[in-house]
Amino acid sequence: MRLSNIALVTRIIRYVFGGLAGLILFAAATDILFEGQLTILSPVNFGALLSVELAFLEQNMLVAREKSEMLSAQAQQLKQFAGRLEASLKNAAAINARLNHSGVRYKGLVDSQGDAIFRRDASSRLNYGNTSFFRLFGVEPSRAIGYPFAPEPHPESWGPLLGLFSTPETGQGRAHYDQHVRTAHG
Repeated sequence: MRLSNIALVTRIIRYVFGGLAGLILFAAATDILFEGQLTILSPVNFGALLSVELAFLEQNMLVAREKSEMLSAQAQQLKQFAGRLEASLKNAAAINARLNHSGVRYKGLVDSQGDAIFRRDASSRLNYGNTSFFRLFGVEPSRAIGYPFAPEPHPESWGPLLGLFSTPETGQGRAHYDQHVRTAHG
């Protein structure tokens, strides 16, 4: 038998004998109440049963106290953990607010540029364009973001086509260059 099984059996035996002692004491107390004296038990047996019942009650109170102290310690640990978690969440919220504010400032800075600035993914789908970009090409952001973007080169342009610098073979994902393309204004 494992230790937990032995403890369970011990607890069951303790409850059974404690309960039986309690029932016999109740019967003896009823006997004293109605008869005025002990008739079903001798005073020695009554004293022994009373001792067993008191020991049973004392043991149960000690176990309850130990459990209460253990639960109080666990509650204190949970309270400390909740405090640390709350502080972490406040810190994360503050960092998120600063990041959002920084993103808004950066977007405002990029949107205020006179140059057309845009970003495409590896499949040439547009995933960002500033205000100047959308104005220059005469497209609405809702109809351009997420869709492939490849402007038509101007007939007099001798520069490379947009996007040739970012190939998987070169390993470069960013390129900055000037190119003449057809816009909404010619």
